[in-house]
Amino acid sequence: MKTEETKNQTEDSVNEIALSELHEPIWSVVSFEKVMHARLSYDEAVQKLQELTRQKVSGLCIITDNAAQKIAG
Repeated sequence: MKTEETKNQTEDSVNEIALSELHEPIWSVVSFEKVMHARLSYDEAVQKLQELTRQKVSGLCIITDNAAQKIAG
């Protein structure tokens, strides 16, 4: 049985991993038609998505590069 402290440590570790992944260049911005940008940090991807939104590009979302490779073909 996990103690409350062990449970909190596990949750903290998971949160740290998730936060560190946001800084890794593993994110893509895709539209309905194609991969628009790849190998971005999440913050960079948000900036690119906002730029493309201002340019009226539709169907935009942020996904991992791994997922983008599967739809790029």
